Amino acid sequence: MNKGITLIETVVAVTVLTFALGGPFLLAAKSLRSAAYAREEIAAARLGEEALEVIHNMRDNNSARGLSWAANIATTCASPGCLIDIRQQQSGVTGSKTIWANSALVPCLSGISSCPVYQFTDGMYGQMASPPAGWTDTGMKRVIVVTPINTNNEYRVDVEVDYPAGTQIRKVFLHDTIMNWFPALPI
Repeated sequence: MNKGITLIETVVAVTVLTFALGGPFLLAAKSLRSAAYAREEIAAARLGEEALEVIHNMRDNNSARGLSWAANIATTCASPGCLIDIRQQQSGVTGSKTIWANSALVPCLSGISSCPVYQFTDGMYGQMASPPAGWTDTGMKRVIVVTPINTNNEYRVDVEVDYPAGTQIRKVFLHDTIMNWFPALPI
């Protein structure tokens, strides 16, 4: 009886082993890619939510400071839209609360293509008209467009965030409606 393994048996065994291990490795690689895409989509959704929160904050602070509730929001963010310059955040102006200056809204002159999102070396995301050292372009873009719905007492706020997913650009859209829900308060 022949006790050795023939070349044909070896080739068949390696082929079977390759097919048996190839599937799980391919599945693992695809899972890692999907996780990276999901991470980018979550970041894009959070950037969109942040934009809506800042617009709400600005509306509330405008009214509380005795300004027109939509001061600078409706005009600066009209089509083609605007970005939020994170360097315009003002801390401690009203005690320990943080408010946004109206100058934080910067027009995006050519729509979303001119509104990049940057990431700082510590991982924080932000937008600004011209980033200082330490900020790198993420490939994401975010634009806010505010349009009147009726007689300047109600505005629709649309936020679009574009983010890279492999060789494609995917988009996240969020929208909300803001209203003049309380009159300007006397200071």
